[in-house]
Amino acid sequence: MVSGSQRDTSQEGKRTKRIGIVKKRRDHEEIILEEEFREGLDGIKEGDYLWILYQFHKCESYVLKEHPKGDKKRERRGIFSLRGPRRPNFIGMSLVRVLNVDLEGGVLRVKGLDALDESPVIDLKPYSPLYDSISHLISGDELRELIERGIVSNLIDERQIQPNGIELTLESIYELESSGVIDYDNSSRRIPEGRRIEFEDEVHLPSGCYRIRFNEIVSIPKNIVAIARPRSSLLRSGATVETAVWDSGYRGRSEALLIIFNPHGLTLKKNARLIQLLFFHLGKEVNGYSGKYQNENL
Repeated sequence: MVSGSQRDTSQEGKRTKRIGIVKKRRDHEEIILEEEFREGLDGIKEGDYLWILYQFHKCESYVLKEHPKGDKKRERRGIFSLRGPRRPNFIGMSLVRVLNVDLEGGVLRVKGLDALDESPVIDLKPYSPLYDSISHLISGDELRELIERGIVSNLIDERQIQPNGIELTLESIYELESSGVIDYDNSSRRIPEGRRIEFEDEVHLPSGCYRIRFNEIVSIPKNIVAIARPRSSLLRSGATVETAVWDSGYRGRSEALLIIFNPHGLTLKKNARLIQLLFFHLGKEVNGYSGKYQNENL
């Protein structure tokens, strides 16, 4: 005799079973579990992250090599280096955030499930920041995919896309005309007024500090953060750019601080490439930026 929480461990019990099914809703997804597996939801709560394993149920055959994302302009690669559905066992995996758990009805409401409606679900596993999170610099093909999804838009041309980041270019320069005030809770915060320095092709700036604005629009997903470093040519010219962190969830045409140390000043051309923006995976989504500068200069 076995207890209600124990299950068959024979070979029959080890076969892959469908434990539920995916239902796509307008603003979320639902996983509806078979009645015999609903007890297994106990312990899952709102806000948790889960790995959902499901089947690509519309696939009928597999391949060992194919073009990434079906793009025939890109070289064919082995299926195990891709996330495509045409795999030997047709198993998909997606990381989701739990919105609600209905233990009695066996319904798990989630956000971020990349699966078709009616996809059979074969397992649920908890996400662990200790074992599953690999924060890393985004580069190469992964960086280009993010560009296609609009992480940085309004680029001038392809030269801005570097192996490890994206260069931002000069749109405008502002000379500071008053003092600023910085406090703890921003209740007394005052940002200095700035006078725009007009120029057509180029401008020569004496040593000092200036507020600058970039051409590009940055849209950071909630599972990514970005930092910037000045181009080496700028440093070699006796100048630098100081920036804040590009927080997860931020969107806008950003501003930064240009500091010219060179006593002879610095000449800047229109659209000069000044900094390189580097992107890092956080491993999971966070609440995201919601401060004063959200959607700035758009």
